[in-house]
Amino acid sequence: MSKLAVSYGPEHGDEPVVVSTTAELDALLGEVRAAYVERWPVQLEVTLADDPVSCGLDVGLRGEVGVLFYSGDDYPDGCYSVGGASAGTPKTYYFYRNNREYPANAEVSSAEVDSAVREFMERGGVRPSAVRWQDA
Repeated sequence: MSKLAVSYGPEHGDEPVVVSTTAELDALLGEVRAAYVERWPVQLEVTLADDPVSCGLDVGLRGEVGVLFYSGDDYPDGCYSVGGASAGTPKTYYFYRNNREYPANAEVSSAEVDSAVREFMERGGVRPSAVRWQDA
């Protein structure tokens, strides 16, 4: 299991939150949902605390759904989660109040998001198998 560095607000620009256990990760995801999700869809940037440039998982939270974007040495161009229908407008999430768009079909359930982030932690930054993926 790897420690994760998580950024989701301007206060984390130079100093991300570091979580060492899945219990700490679950608590952080709950805190972020409670603080932000009612106001706007929020995005977190998640990296390995000891190696923040080798891979990353962007995690979007919006009520009962969310999105994921993974990039790493194995997927240098990145890939998005695949959820619902591909028709519709892109989904917007906010990182530091800056909008980031995701494909219309990228939203998956919040349970799938949580499972994928835990798997990213438990497997040391490997792309999670808890969701389906599409190329960026």
